[in-house]
Amino acid sequence: MSIINIQTAPPTGQAAVTSQVSMTQLTLPSLIYILTNDTYATVTATGYLTTTKQEGFTYSNNQMALVYTSDQGPVWLKVVITYSGSSILNTVVSLVAPDAQGAGVPFVNAVPEASATPGTVRAITGSISDSVLMTSGNLVGVQGSATIVGASGGFIYGSQGKVIVSSGTLSGSSWTAGVFAQLDISGATINAGQTAAVWGDMGTTSGTITSATGMRMFAGTNTTAATLNSMIYLYGKTSNLLELAANGSTYISTGGATASGTIKKIAILIEGVQYYLQAATVYS
Repeated sequence: MSIINIQTAPPTGQAAVTSQVSMTQLTLPSLIYILTNDTYATVTATGYLTTTKQEGFTYSNNQMALVYTSDQGPVWLKVVITYSGSSILNTVVSLVAPDAQGAGVPFVNAVPEASATPGTVRAITGSISDSVLMTSGNLVGVQGSATIVGASGGFIYGSQGKVIVSSGTLSGSSWTAGVFAQLDISGATINAGQTAAVWGDMGTTSGTITSATGMRMFAGTNTTAATLNSMIYLYGKTSNLLELAANGSTYISTGGATASGTIKKIAILIEGVQYYLQAATVYS
């Protein structure tokens, strides 16, 4: 399946028109016509028109395309040009449904990779360099933000990381994670600074909480049929396993040494050996 014909010049009798406003040359919206035997899903895939640039076609974000598809016939689509790669010349040209633009079409920077040893490939990199001693403010390499007016369903992410293993085997020394956070202190001198590879924070203030049943600082779920080796893995030099500060909470309290009521044991691996921690509904 392929593109059969593209017409970017105005049809006979329709001349390109420009208007000069405030000494700025503005180009009016224009139409392009595309005949293809591809399906609607193929036509609206990211980067559908990218390769046609090599044939001399030029595009802009003020164009609408009337496209004939093999399954839905003629459809109106908006030309969307996005930046990709390390050069401004590397652009991705896509066709997107106009109503999807209003719904917030995500920026997609697809980087194809076919090497078994790719080295380091990052689709999007946020980088900030500070050349002086920082005393206040915020430096953020990449920020994700979602502003809502409430929710009773669905999923909301400030930032999302996801790895899809489409086929093959994960084995050996491969390290795979949806999100990998690293704090590099190789050139630093640490003097009681607040540092962490991962830091979770619930913000500075709280609204009305009618039920905190589903509120957690950290949550991990495994809804697959796979039984994991552990829910939490910790490796590294540290003086304490946990550091707890109550801050008005009740999860730290005085209690007796005698366990009663319902008693459970929690399996924990220490240096590869399985031990058990005891938990009880009553301590007296």
